[in-house]
Formats: sequence, structure tokens, C-alpha cells
Amino acid sequence: MKERAERFARMIHEELIGILPELQDPRVADVDITVTQVRVSGDLGSAHVLIKVDTTDDKRRAALLKGLEKAQPFLRRQLAAALDAKKTPTVRFTIDDTDSRAHRVEQLLEEIAAERKQTEE
Repeated sequence: MKERAERFARMIHEELIGILPELQDPRVADVDITVTQVRVSGDLGSAHVLIKVDTTDDKRRAALLKGLEKAQPFLRRQLAAALDAKKTPTVRFTIDDTDSRAHRVEQLLEEIAAERKQTEE
């Protein structure tokens, strides 16, 4: 990512941390959301936001993403006011499941190690 896009992504990240708790939609308000990363397109027209949430329930996660999608106009207005940029990006949210993937890889490695140990004995 170019320096300009990285700087813009950091600004969006900081603003979203303050904006997301203001959302009134119960699908969003009932979930603890942590913004883990923001990636901005080269033209600064779109931002891909990775979030961690405090639930593993797929239905709640899907509802949360729908709530965030519905909040798009509010989020864009808030970002436009805060960023003072020529263009306000479209924000797309994705659940960051890096931790659960890493945990699964660790489990698989432990299983492989246990199988190898049994084979060697």
C-alpha cells in the first residue's frame, strides 16, 4: 500500500473506533467490535475493514455484518465530516478470523506430532 493510502487507512481506523460504538442498530450495538485492520484502495475510494467480534455464533456474525452494511450511509457521513477528504470511501467490513485459523493450525500440528510419536514407538 502506498504511503498516502496507509496514512488514510490509519485515519479511517482511528475514526471508526469512535464511530462504531455510536451505532444504534441492535445487531451491532450488542456486539463488542474491535477494528483490527483497514486497507484502502489505491484511489482511496473503498476501505476494507477487518473486525474481531466477541461472538462465534455464525447467525450473530451475519446479522452484525448486515447491520454494518445498513449503517453505511451513517458511517460515510461521519467519516466525511471527520476526514475532510475530497472523497469518502465505501466501507466494507469482514470478520477477522485469523486467531481461530491460527488455533486450528496449531491443533492440526499437535495432532500430526502425536501421530508421528505413536508411529515411532
